[in-house]
Amino acid sequence: MKKISGTLQKMNICYLKDIFFPVIAEDGSIIVDYYIRVMLFLYPLFLDRDRIKTFFTSQSALYYIITFLSATVYIIMIVKKRTGYRKKLRTLDIALSFVFLGLGIRVIMRICQKITVDYSDIFLIFLIITYFLLRTVKNGYRYYINLIVFSAAVLYSGLLCFLISGQEEVLGIDAVLRWPEAISSWILLVICSSSILYCMEDKKGWQYFYFIITGLGFLYLSVYSEFVAICLTGLFLLIIPMVFPPTVTLIKKNLILLFLLFFTISNVPLLGYFKWIQVENTYNFGYCMYIDLFLAAAGCVICQYWKRIPNEINPDTIIMIRIKKWYGRILTAAVIILMAGVLTGGRMETIEEGFGVEAGKEFIKILTEAVMNNKSMFLFLFETYGFIGNIVWICLMVMIIRQLRKQWRNADRDIRIIIMLSFLFLIQTFFYQFQPFSTPLYIMLLTFALFADNSVPYKNLKRR
Repeated sequence: MKKISGTLQKMNICYLKDIFFPVIAEDGSIIVDYYIRVMLFLYPLFLDRDRIKTFFTSQSALYYIITFLSATVYIIMIVKKRTGYRKKLRTLDIALSFVFLGLGIRVIMRICQKITVDYSDIFLIFLIITYFLLRTVKNGYRYYINLIVFSAAVLYSGLLCFLISGQEEVLGIDAVLRWPEAISSWILLVICSSSILYCMEDKKGWQYFYFIITGLGFLYLSVYSEFVAICLTGLFLLIIPMVFPPTVTLIKKNLILLFLLFFTISNVPLLGYFKWIQVENTYNFGYCMYIDLFLAAAGCVICQYWKRIPNEINPDTIIMIRIKKWYGRILTAAVIILMAGVLTGGRMETIEEGFGVEAGKEFIKILTEAVMNNKSMFLFLFETYGFIGNIVWICLMVMIIRQLRKQWRNADRDIRIIIMLSFLFLIQTFFYQFQPFSTPLYIMLLTFALFADNSVPYKNLKRR
């Protein structure tokens, strides 16, 4: 019995090591692996209490130090051990090299002229360094995405304590929450990562974990009323069944997440009645009732349709083509409504009251205020670098999208996940500027997607 228990303990330890500490990199590239683990798991937990809105805080300084040391050590290891590095440069690499040189010259000129250095220049320079540092990563993408979710589980506990008691169990939570643009960008990344992992996962234990993380993300976005991030979350959930095979299992999980999202939004005003919960009620309770009625009606229709699915057949083998078409129609309608709301803006105020007009006005008012309160990447670049900055960014986006489309053709499931998260990052730039809190994580995932290698699947990695 002792031998059996000892063997079981060793198996459990090996299983945990398999999940949390897989051997992904060897030789000189191991420093890159450690850099990724520190950035994806520990970096979001190191919050700054002061000057969170600037590009030079204690958190961003930590990012600069870690990136500089990792790049320096990696270069030394390449020179000494002559380990491989991708020497072939793409058009995007050349373009980013010129941007790097331009920003470097700009910083040197400001120092020589004794002018205050623009910290956004330094931040962008280190983002480019991160890109070139991670070009050699060929595998382990699923594990790295999990690191983001594991880190969120720790930080979510601090957010939950602050929501209930108003006390900072994790230092810096209050400062980050006062900057919705930063926290929403990060929570959006966590939600989309955990939701897609939930839809793809087969093991029930992990499904529960991803579901809880996704649900808490819905709660925090709803409580802090970041409507742009909520809309992007809904659109991302609608896209999942259109990208992956719409099996019965996947559609079921996806519908659960959609219902949970709308249910959370509609019931946030109820939290305002609990005095021990630190929530500002910014939603109209009457309009939220409309969402509950819609969910009840949609639930009845879906339940009737679900009865037609045969129980004796494996749900993972049934492809729901009709449901996929409906997802496409709903996604198109949602995009049109959101675009119409943004373009219409305050002009809805001139329309006379009628059936549904008041609710439409309230929706467009919340949407336009959310868009106007945030500074997009294009506006930030225009303010900082002028019209040239926008032209350079548009050119870079075109090159990135072209490369991601090439990667998509032969991509497996894990690579498609990081490509979807990369497109999420590009879409975000129309509403948010680069955030020191979340942008380094997005850049890492974007680099993974651009240089993903299907020939080295995650299941073939060595384990500790």
